[in-house]
Amino acid sequence: MNEEAVGSHGKLSAQMVLAFIFGVIFVSVILYLSMTNPSLNSFTRMIFLVILSLAAGGVGGVLPGFIIAGNPNKLVRAGGALAVFLVVLYFGSRFIPPTTDTAFLPAQDPSLVSNKFVSAVDAVKDEEAYDLTSKAFKSVMSYFFFTENSKKISAKLGTPSARTMVEQRVLESPAGMAPGFYCNTTYAVDYPKSSVKIYQNINLVGEKESNDWRVFNVWFYVKDSSGNFLPVDFNSPNPL
Repeated sequence: MNEEAVGSHGKLSAQMVLAFIFGVIFVSVILYLSMTNPSLNSFTRMIFLVILSLAAGGVGGVLPGFIIAGNPNKLVRAGGALAVFLVVLYFGSRFIPPTTDTAFLPAQDPSLVSNKFVSAVDAVKDEEAYDLTSKAFKSVMSYFFFTENSKKISAKLGTPSARTMVEQRVLESPAGMAPGFYCNTTYAVDYPKSSVKIYQNINLVGEKESNDWRVFNVWFYVKDSSGNFLPVDFNSPNPL
């Protein structure tokens, strides 16, 4: 036990008792906040770690002993509260992941991009439509395959006679997706070669490089008798 922490009657000093109480309270608060907020960013976690280290130092102030750490040229010698503070701060910081905040929310209305995209596709302006797709989309689908798919859609359904937007939702980092802002836009479309309503889903992503929304996926659906959405098979010869 540190002699400075003990009074003349062998009891802990008031300062050490207060430091211990301070440490216990703040350790409890930090643990509670960490458990109730698992998605804290790196900066907030570092602030929590510093406070936690100070709190742990308050608890460790009543403990005896010294700790020596570091390489031979840069030794760190600490005892009591300082030792506990350094240990918690050093080892805790190694488990804080770097900030990977890649989410980008464009200021523009996502409807502008989705409407422009479907209009370009309807008018068979494939190059204009392809320019509105994201880098991720282009990485998995070349311009050639994009135009080939457009031909399949046109052959199967024809040119739409009417289109109505029925839903649009902006989501932040949905499960299973990379961090970012996404917009799902659904249109109800009448096609001359289809006897049923076609639902076209345009998925957008906020792309920082283009400073705007960009298309990263397109899906076509029909509803069955139970109201469930089923994807359209453009390779099937059967009419819709």
